[in-house]
Amino acid sequence: MTRINYLSILLLMLFGSNAIANELTNNCITPNGERITPISSIQSSITSLKNDASPLIDQTVWVEAVVTLSKQGGYLANKDFDSQYKGYWIQEQKKDHDDNAKTSEGLFVFDRKHKVKAGDQILIKAVVGEYYQVTQLQSVKTLIRCAEKQIIEPLKFSLPVKSTLDMESIEGMLVELNPLVISDFYGSGYGLQNYGQMVLSSQIQIVPTELKSLGLTEYQNAIRAFEHDRLILDDGSFALKPSYIPFPNKAGLSIENPLMIGMGVESFVGVKHGFKQHNIVIPKSEVQFEEYLAQDISHFVSSSNTKIVSINLKNYFNGEGASKSFPTKRGAKSKK
Repeated sequence: MTRINYLSILLLMLFGSNAIANELTNNCITPNGERITPISSIQSSITSLKNDASPLIDQTVWVEAVVTLSKQGGYLANKDFDSQYKGYWIQEQKKDHDDNAKTSEGLFVFDRKHKVKAGDQILIKAVVGEYYQVTQLQSVKTLIRCAEKQIIEPLKFSLPVKSTLDMESIEGMLVELNPLVISDFYGSGYGLQNYGQMVLSSQIQIVPTELKSLGLTEYQNAIRAFEHDRLILDDGSFALKPSYIPFPNKAGLSIENPLMIGMGVESFVGVKHGFKQHNIVIPKSEVQFEEYLAQDISHFVSSSNTKIVSINLKNYFNGEGASKSFPTKRGAKSKK
């Protein structure tokens, strides 16, 4: 993999890395015969989510890989410009894999300067970093485009998983998910309207204590099972309260074009990303939603004459806490 490319050296000397990024050099060759670092060595094998940082943190490396998805910023379907994720995802070709299922072969690159597109084979010199528990390349120094229209086959991946470490082992990789359902709109703590996110699972996740009384151990086991059966579908943007959310179709989310918990989601391809402890998937193409409820939940409900109503007590018990009394900005005007 390491060879001398005199054309690359000349382009670097004359025009800098931007010129290299816009030219095809036909070969992924490091200019000075420097070693190429496998992505699997950067990601490494993770044995604990509490210690998931790259062993090569803050080191400058050369990486050769193919761009699987670019979210460097662009115009959305509603004509608004969005910065998206200010970067792109890369993945090594099969011949460069380490054949260790516990190490990822993909990686996110935080880089808006060098324009790339899916299918570009690139050679990149950058610094290994961590951003909210996601390993990435940043401070890109050089990017050489070697080829285009390269194909990376997605890894078939199904929920639920046996361990949350299974999610870590595909970080940054292109995956093909099994059919799922919408089980929550809360996402990574911000939700559908705030960040264009929703939770997908193999089945609707109803709070365990709503079904039956549980002891502490039973409850903890039920919550752990939820964590093994949950991915956040993301709109591909980091924007707060986006003007356009590309679900359930290109027309965008609206009152006339809604989403519902329980709607089915057909198998689709996307890249596995993350944010803190949350596992995120960003689709590569339009996601197809089923218009009907994908899961029959009638067996959860026994016969009852109870009617569901909606009520807002306006933080009746004083939203400011015990130190302040009525009235408060958040609470009711008085105890009456």
